[in-house]
Amino acid sequence: MHQPNLDLSKANLGLPRANNLIPKNFDILPKHSEFAKEPKLLKQWPNADLWYKKDDKFDRPKSVVSLKIYTNDCHLGLKPEARVFANVWTQILSEHLREFNYMANCANLSFTVSPMFDNVDFQWAGFNDSMPKYIDESIAKLTAMKDADLEKTFDQVKEKLLVDFKNFYFEQSYQQAFSLFDNVMLNASVEQKAMRSILEGYSYENFKEHHQRWLHSGR
Repeated sequence: MHQPNLDLSKANLGLPRANNLIPKNFDILPKHSEFAKEPKLLKQWPNADLWYKKDDKFDRPKSVVSLKIYTNDCHLGLKPEARVFANVWTQILSEHLREFNYMANCANLSFTVSPMFDNVDFQWAGFNDSMPKYIDESIAKLTAMKDADLEKTFDQVKEKLLVDFKNFYFEQSYQQAFSLFDNVMLNASVEQKAMRSILEGYSYENFKEHHQRWLHSGR
């Protein structure tokens, strides 16, 4: 380490940035019977509600934050192409945040995004002390993704999803039935083979066009 047998003068080496998501305060908040009994509506805006429920049972310095955005941007819930875009976008987001998520996982934090039929569900979980910073950085990186060059990631995600949509029909019958139940009950549901057919002709240009119109409006 101190006397390496190679020339490091031109090597572009460096250490990863300090993990600012590691919690430092593990204090337990005082009990609050009013907020622990049931969820309370703290504030309402024209297009948003803020709810809170305190856990006074397990005495752990942790929190769970959920955000559900109802939107029909890119015709989510109206056209099958929107389901394909939502699946591609979620997979690309996961790849785009890979290093950030690794840093968060080292601090025992997690962030998941799930596209539903008429909404997108976000959830953060982990230590309360670093949660505000974690949410701020997650949303900032998600927003900045619109200006990133994602073509290589798109090609990788598209190839993987095409295989996944095809392999779905090789699963056990009862496993397929759970997914097909949505196709019977929900108008916005799209079967895997239909999404695969759309994805085969879905280009990076199509994705960019949808991405620029994505999550502009909603509740």
